[in-house]
Amino acid sequence: MALYTQLSLLAVMIIISAFSAMSETALLSLSKFKARHWVEKKKFGAIYVKKLKDSPEILLSTLLITNNLVNTAAAAIATSIALRIFEHNAVGIAIGVATFLILIFGDIVPKSIGNANNEALAPVVAPIVWNLSIAIYPLTKALGYLLKGINKLIGAKALPIVTEEELKSIVRASEEEGSIKEIEKKMIQRIFDFDNTPVADVMTRKKSMVMVSSDMQIKDVLQLPTAKMYSRFPVYEKSRENVVGIAYLKDMLKFVKEGKFDVPVKQVMRKPLFVFSNKKLDSMLRLFQSSKQHLAIVIDEKAHIVGLVTIENILEEVVGEIIDESDRLNPSVEEVSKAEWLVKGSTEIEEINARTGISLKKADYIDLDNFIVSTLG
Repeated sequence: MALYTQLSLLAVMIIISAFSAMSETALLSLSKFKARHWVEKKKFGAIYVKKLKDSPEILLSTLLITNNLVNTAAAAIATSIALRIFEHNAVGIAIGVATFLILIFGDIVPKSIGNANNEALAPVVAPIVWNLSIAIYPLTKALGYLLKGINKLIGAKALPIVTEEELKSIVRASEEEGSIKEIEKKMIQRIFDFDNTPVADVMTRKKSMVMVSSDMQIKDVLQLPTAKMYSRFPVYEKSRENVVGIAYLKDMLKFVKEGKFDVPVKQVMRKPLFVFSNKKLDSMLRLFQSSKQHLAIVIDEKAHIVGLVTIENILEEVVGEIIDESDRLNPSVEEVSKAEWLVKGSTEIEEINARTGISLKKADYIDLDNFIVSTLG
């Protein structure tokens, strides 16, 4: 074989080795999330990228086999060339030259290129790699089974497409770059905390609950000052610790239309929904959806009533405070002047901080009443 032909073959082997190294880095450094996004956008080559990301053993097997074959061939060709040029120490020279060429031009440089340009290169190289895996299917399949067996033996588990911390970093970066607004960033961050936040953190506390007695008549309830502020009322019997139902304003109005003002509340009330105070918000939202109710009575581990939670309380954890008619009629925090605020004692510390901009530290106390008692001793 002519020397020129051997040199050409050596160059081809190094190019193939470079392609394998570049493809491996470009595809492995790309997230499954990005691959799925490309498929949804119908980007060129996206389907092949996703196939390889979903079957990493095929990707690795194909590139490992290809890389080892071409590197072995490159070393053999380099040795043959060295024997023709150098009579003494030809093997040593061939090993040194082949190692240098493969390491620099067949590995380090292409991997750097693949890592720096993974999004541009992955859709281009993926179809080639996938078709190559089909061409050497028996080898890739055998090696793939071997890799799966080793991973199973050592207990290796697949990593998530993207972790929660990575998503939070993406959200922060997106807000800094202007891709999303600050309010959108806050909403997304609240969603991350949704499954860790207990009902107790968002509920209306027992002392602030507006309740009615089961012996009251509809006309008595409608005459209450709070009747215009709420559409649902917990109903107690004998003691506020004994909630026996929920009175819906719309149910009472049906009797009013018929002129039945003297009907006892206990005849129109509905069965109450009870939940423990440590129930998480995501679970609470699902319960509201499945039960088709919007209010639940919150109890502690001893079954004592500690408050109530509504679907509005839960939604406010994501979208922020929702100002409704009752809030405007009876605000818990009202600005009197630039230096003065009128605050109800039952207002929670977190709400005071959010509405006024001050920073009261939340310790064992939850609302302003407890804060004052704790501070004054």
